[in-house]
Amino acid sequence: MSSVDLLHGLGGLSPLLPKKPGEDHATVAGDEFSSQLDALIGKKPASAEPPETEAAEPPSNLTFSRHATARLESRGIALDSSQLTKLDEAVTRLGDKGAKESLVLLDEHAFVVGVPRRTVITAMTRNEAMGNIFTQIDSTLVIS
Repeated sequence: MSSVDLLHGLGGLSPLLPKKPGEDHATVAGDEFSSQLDALIGKKPASAEPPETEAAEPPSNLTFSRHATARLESRGIALDSSQLTKLDEAVTRLGDKGAKESLVLLDEHAFVVGVPRRTVITAMTRNEAMGNIFTQIDSTLVIS
């Protein structure tokens, strides 16, 4: 199976073809790719407004890795807007102190975050975190 067939199997994504003289479609194709990728992983494009009946999430520069999203789902962890705001603020505080990889303990949850990229790498309950050794962590922040 060719890479083009694989891309088409991912929802019709297609490779960027070379530009023709006078064409500038790299940005458009990149935007289209980003929109399709976001749709595939369940994210809404930044320009999309939530429907009026749906509660809007608080604005956040925080992202969740695919691994973290899977862990949240498999462990039944649901974060409300207040917790997301606290987690976002925690990452900001850690960044201000120069942290790179951090363990954040928030309420009954534990998160490993990549601070410079503002990405949650994994998530678990505090009970699951008990007794585990976290390596390559340069800081920890406990918030409630």
